[in-house]
Amino acid sequence: MGMVIGLGVTRLLSGLARIVQHPGQYRLYSVHLAWVVSVLLMLVHFWWWEFGLFQIVRELLVH
Repeated sequence: MGMVIGLGVTRLLSGLARIVQHPGQYRLYSVHLAWVVSVLLMLVHFWWWEFGLFQIVRELLVH
């Protein structure tokens, strides 16, 4: 699952880097940029949630 999340984050960040490197080449739409930011935040949030699940399982096994 971490590979899929990593590939999603990489794809979003590479698209943002392309816009930053060539600002006149692409038309910027606020809705599209908001969508990119929201998907990026959801991916990072899901990754942190999964990381937290690992901690819960480890604590249950210790006790």
